[in-house]
Amino acid sequence: MDSSAQPNGDDNTTQTPPGSITSPVPHQASASVSVAGGMNEMNPSTSSNDHSIVPLIICSMLTDDTRPRVHEQSIWTEYQIGENDWVILKNSLATIYRTPRFDYFSQTHTFAYQILSDAHEHYLFGLSIALRNKLFRLGSSRREHAFMHNMLFYNRGGAKPLDSNSGMHQMDGFLRNDDLPSYGVGVEIAFSQKRARLQELAEFHLLQSEQSVQWLLVIDFDHPRSKKVSLLTWKLCNCDVSGARELEVHDQVIRDENGALIPGDPLEISLLDIAPYHIVPPSLREKTIELSVEEIFKIVDGKES
Repeated sequence: MDSSAQPNGDDNTTQTPPGSITSPVPHQASASVSVAGGMNEMNPSTSSNDHSIVPLIICSMLTDDTRPRVHEQSIWTEYQIGENDWVILKNSLATIYRTPRFDYFSQTHTFAYQILSDAHEHYLFGLSIALRNKLFRLGSSRREHAFMHNMLFYNRGGAKPLDSNSGMHQMDGFLRNDDLPSYGVGVEIAFSQKRARLQELAEFHLLQSEQSVQWLLVIDFDHPRSKKVSLLTWKLCNCDVSGARELEVHDQVIRDENGALIPGDPLEISLLDIAPYHIVPPSLREKTIELSVEEIFKIVDGKES
């Protein structure tokens, strides 16, 4: 980005990452760089009419990805790019062996990539282990264990829309069975700037995606403003008499602003949410994985300073 880029006036604003600083260009596209917690943001100007924004974004992504991981703060970086630039960028990223997670919000022409912090990875790993341990307590027969061993958590691919919309989104995690990997429960870890995108992500995954996402689970951190943590779930709602598909969200605070546990209902995931009826063994079709608030609290509390 050119040298005329100025911070937004926040005392906590940091300089643009090294991977994002170059490219003398004539036309405008915009970018914002945010560290989890929303403390560090700036809005530089770059160009897009000759597609020079594409190598700029790739350079920024790869540079950020090679830096040492920070403990708590994930980085979320957004660029405003047009449809043509997105197609070029998507094809270019497909040729790179390893890239950070990224999303493209087609309605607002926003490309975002995310560098996960150590804590972010810890939450995902802790949740996956807890769910898997609970799953294996639900049955012991050979057929039941064969089903359980096919349960996967991490989502490495990008979900595409059903229609001609060109958006693409990668969830933090996707709880599914390998026999039908497009069906399951989506998982997101939210913070700061990403929180503003949750409604869009939920609508995409539940209403527009080629994947059959049964519902979306979000663990939402208020760091660094407070220690509050909320558990949000987005599900399809049958509340519209016209038959239109709508979403309903349930918001449950499990840790208050001071870090204290708030007792509440457990998280329950039916095995029929992870895999369809014909794949789940008959003996498991009415079984549910249950995580108490106390168990989730331990996962989110164990990697924070």
